[in-house]
Amino acid sequence: MPTAERKEFELGTWSNYHYLNQGGVGTVVNTEDAAEFVQTQNAMSVIGISVTKQWDIFRICVALLHVGNIKIKGESEKAIILDDDPALILASKLLKVDKSEFKKWLIKRQITTGKEKFVKDVTPINGVVNRDSVAKFIYSQLFEWIVTVININLARDDGSARTFIGVLDIFGFVNLTKCSVKILTTYYSFEHFERNSFEQFCIVIVPFKTWEIFFKF
Repeated sequence: MPTAERKEFELGTWSNYHYLNQGGVGTVVNTEDAAEFVQTQNAMSVIGISVTKQWDIFRICVALLHVGNIKIKGESEKAIILDDDPALILASKLLKVDKSEFKKWLIKRQITTGKEKFVKDVTPINGVVNRDSVAKFIYSQLFEWIVTVININLARDDGSARTFIGVLDIFGFVNLTKCSVKILTTYYSFEHFERNSFEQFCIVIVPFKTWEIFFKF
């Protein structure tokens, strides 16, 4: 990402972010991040995402990194987020949401009984769950929006699709016997869903990448 935008988004290195540093490695062998970033931008332009929208996407992604750094503190029954938490301030700014409201609903829950509504505290553990769930939900919505834009731009003028984004369902077995590997893989046809969810994408890509790593090493 260009220096000016990194400064605007207050983006640090991968090791600064909880969502990135848990694996202890922030680089991929034989991968040039700067070149990959340019390729990603070019690909977005090809599928019809404007430059303005591209930077909105990057802004949201950086905001989610800051969300993951929001510190949830407190006692056993009451989660607390400090008003001056730097990650909270940056995440709210980049997501363009009210900081106080954002903070409130990370550590509170609303219970509705009949016509009455009650707001209760959550525990620090549930506060962390809330924080991470919010990040996942926003990321999932962003993924689905990108898929929708791509499918719209792949459609013909009459509304029919020239092609579409589908999910290849891969089902495999791995049998480890005396350090030997026997793999039986069945490839099913492409499935075209009315709505391709982020979760479905993860279900497919995780075993695929796992096999790729396994075969490599």
